[in-house]
Amino acid sequence: MTYLQLTRGVAERDFVFPPEGTPTTLLLFTQAKNVLVNRAAETGISVALLPDLRWARRDIKTVQLLYPSMAKMEAKARSADDAWLYEDGMITEASAATAHIVACPNRVVRFQS
Repeated sequence: MTYLQLTRGVAERDFVFPPEGTPTTLLLFTQAKNVLVNRAAETGISVALLPDLRWARRDIKTVQLLYPSMAKMEAKARSADDAWLYEDGMITEASAATAHIVACPNRVVRFQS
């Protein structure tokens, strides 16, 4: 697994972009993870549906991952592997990944929040 984060560069804490010519900051790290031979790839995962409250709390000014972390912990408390967040009847994303739904004509997928 590779994580990559690219920013506009180091600057004072402000809401304006740093001056043109500011060197960008690149952060990378890798983690060995077998994505093909593991329980989730073989049997699938269970998910808990939770309301997507990230943008409903506009009074909390943050770009960190507090709500997705809390959603993942709530999913674990419900004996699920992950949480899918929903808003207005639509899945917005998963707590720790992008949610992908593949429709299979011969399988029934049940969602309950």
